[in-house]
Amino acid sequence: MLEVKNLHTRHGWNHALKGVSFRVPAGSLTAIVGANGAGKSTLLGTVAGIYNPFRGEVVLEGRQVQRLQAEQMVRQGISLVPEHRQIFDSLSVEDNLMLGAYPRWGGDRREIKRDMEDIVNLFPALGERLGDPAGGLSGGMQQMLAIGRGLMSRPKVLLLDEPSLGLAPLLVKEIFNTLNNLRKNGTTVLLVEQNARAAMYVADMVYVMDQGKIMLEGRPDELKKDRRVQQAYLGRG
Repeated sequence: MLEVKNLHTRHGWNHALKGVSFRVPAGSLTAIVGANGAGKSTLLGTVAGIYNPFRGEVVLEGRQVQRLQAEQMVRQGISLVPEHRQIFDSLSVEDNLMLGAYPRWGGDRREIKRDMEDIVNLFPALGERLGDPAGGLSGGMQQMLAIGRGLMSRPKVLLLDEPSLGLAPLLVKEIFNTLNNLRKNGTTVLLVEQNARAAMYVADMVYVMDQGKIMLEGRPDELKKDRRVQQAYLGRG
């Protein structure tokens, strides 16, 4: 589905990504974990077309897309749910969701309406607040809204940047249960997360990132046994 090959990206003089490579199979949830500053958000931004790599490839369904702009990436099927959610506070919950369907406005509006109903079924709490300003929602509900907005574009790959950031443990559990359900329903997800324990709960494959490179990779059950992962990310040893 999605393949990243030898990706290099700079932020000014900072060589943020240094030869990153990994695969995201269709219908899987793949997690990138690592400490703050490891390059995880830069990686998602590069895959989403926000940053231009100076070397390497982003391949979606066999086609190179690394030179496309962010809006074109969405139309190709890559949708980013950004860090800190970045919803539009003054717009209603419904309008925020509808903005996620912007690339599809030339199509069948009945399909968009059905997708809105699916989002409300996925996050029932949003259905009770559709007419309310999004800025009045709790942090957890804003994260639900951001995920729902991303899904409204009907992405081939949904990119999630730190969905647990700033949320209470019970809300983190609820968000990750939702991600687990999305995976079970066949949605392809690339997740970036500092909370390695939560990420390993839902992921099929985990890549550990540090200083702009992939340092370790494996299935969650394998990495949980790795002493380096236990000490650095799981609070053991």
